[in-house]
Amino acid sequence: MGCGEPCAAGNSFGVGMYCTEGGGECGDTPNRLAPFCTVDFDPGAPAFCTRPCDPDMDVVEMCGEDALCTSDTEGGDTGCVPITCSN
Repeated sequence: MGCGEPCAAGNSFGVGMYCTEGGGECGDTPNRLAPFCTVDFDPGAPAFCTRPCDPDMDVVEMCGEDALCTSDTEGGDTGCVPITCSN
């Protein structure tokens, strides 16, 4: 499966679930654990639900399974990203 593909369900936190700009789908993630849609902040990004994270914490506790805590820029804000998007 690719990154930000329609019908992507995401992990148990909802990280990686497909979303659309302004669509509000990320509010439906389990316990709102991944409440932000990437394309609401960057229209050119792959479209998936995410949440902020701390790279110094346990990534599974922060992001759930099959996800990483990373940033697009050195020293920038970090967020949970599906492993399929890290290539």
